[in-house]
Amino acid sequence: MEEEINKILNKVKTEFEFSPESRYNFDSDIEFNKYKKALVHLKTKGFIKIERNRYVISELGMDIIDLGGWSKYQNFLMQEKINEKDIKQIEFEKSKVDLELAKKMLKEYPKTKLIARISIIIGICLAILEVIRALGLLNPNN
Repeated sequence: MEEEINKILNKVKTEFEFSPESRYNFDSDIEFNKYKKALVHLKTKGFIKIERNRYVISELGMDIIDLGGWSKYQNFLMQEKINEKDIKQIEFEKSKVDLELAKKMLKEYPKTKLIARISIIIGICLAILEVIRALGLLNPNN
């Protein structure tokens, strides 16, 4: 079927008035059935379409030709699926790491909050002490 698909796509691309071949152009019914099956497949999957009463190749069909044929297109699709799985796996692992980090942050939050409160109290006390020194109320020489 691969050969038939490539032939049909190339003919549709190059011939302005492409029309499907008749049964009499084939040596056997098996060859004709392969051709017909390939043509139906291309039409139903949207690789070729009918516009203004003639067959034209779609962008998907052009992608197949640009990639070098049906088998290379299938390999490309398979590689995309593998890449998609890899990306999903990476995203899953990233979300696990993010969850672990969030748990650690929640565990450390009360300690951090306590240290921040103590620091504020120390800062306020030191500020009050400096104000008292600046006003001369606390003089070590007296």
